[in-house]
Amino acid sequence: MIEPLPHFNTTTLQEGYSHFVSQWTAEDEAEFNDGRFHASDCGQCMLKAVLQRGGLKGRPLDEDALGMFAEANLIHDCMTRFWLESGTALSCEERLTDGPFPGWSSKFDMLMHRPEWCGCTSPTSRLIEELYAPMRRHREREIVDIGSYAEVLAKHKPIMTDLKTVHPNGLKYMAKGPKQHNALQVSVYAHHWAGTYQQPVPDCAIMYRSRGGAATPIWHFFKALDAPKVMQQYDFAYDSYLEFGTLPPVEPLMAEWANDNTYGTVVKLKQSWQCGYCKYSGWHTADGNYRCEPLTTKNTTGDRIGVRTVDGKTVVLVQEWMDKGDYSYVQATDAIYNLIVDADPPIESIDLVLSSRMAKP
Repeated sequence: MIEPLPHFNTTTLQEGYSHFVSQWTAEDEAEFNDGRFHASDCGQCMLKAVLQRGGLKGRPLDEDALGMFAEANLIHDCMTRFWLESGTALSCEERLTDGPFPGWSSKFDMLMHRPEWCGCTSPTSRLIEELYAPMRRHREREIVDIGSYAEVLAKHKPIMTDLKTVHPNGLKYMAKGPKQHNALQVSVYAHHWAGTYQQPVPDCAIMYRSRGGAATPIWHFFKALDAPKVMQQYDFAYDSYLEFGTLPPVEPLMAEWANDNTYGTVVKLKQSWQCGYCKYSGWHTADGNYRCEPLTTKNTTGDRIGVRTVDGKTVVLVQEWMDKGDYSYVQATDAIYNLIVDADPPIESIDLVLSSRMAKP
């Protein structure tokens, strides 16, 4: 039998944990309040990105969220330090601001380089010492002429790399490929770095690692996406906010396939996953803050709006079901279109049919 001891004052112990959290989140908090868009904004809610760049405040992170970020930052620091010391990286935790993308900031985890992948003969450590380090010093001192260094570096094939920590239960969802917004984030890094150092846009990689658990990290390598085209949309939105005071719309509802005991495969509308984590969602408007009212569904698990046929080629939208949730035809079709675009495996096409009611099979 375990005999409990009298209560001890744990204030000092708690202060130690608070110090750890503060130590590993303070720098990030400062960087995200610099009046710029950030690479992690790309592919995510444009309204949130504009509000944050505009300096509007939102709900402060609670201790649980801060602790999660602190643990993730600690893992990042240990991994990137190993990559740098082992000769796997030309640069780690490097922050780029403005340059080819005014009003944007990037802080990439690692610019990876392996001689056996690149096909070069120079050891990576020598490249760091003789090539990339002076380029970085020139950039930080705003010395424009890096032509001789850039010409040599362009002969090598570095890979822009990002480390993502996820909940252990979520790691399995990363097996098929990187998330779209994660891929866009790394692509921003790649384009930002290439424009800054006068280089070709490098290929990209993402390593997904669970926070806790023993699962082996998952790696994905891919060609950089056309991030500047997406970034331009955020720039236009911010310019519109400054000039006219207009803000981007809230995130639309998302469609998803679901199993139904009666109708088989149905399509449901759900709230965007981003809204559940957003610091502006439902937050008060005092002291310069902003309260966003995200779109919601009647049921927490989503609202059924249609049925997918057995052959998978048609979705029957049921007017009776859409009326219950007060959903328009345009709202439903837009959500289904996005569902098809993001489908894995891809869906070439699907027909939409509107029916007033749906008879039970």
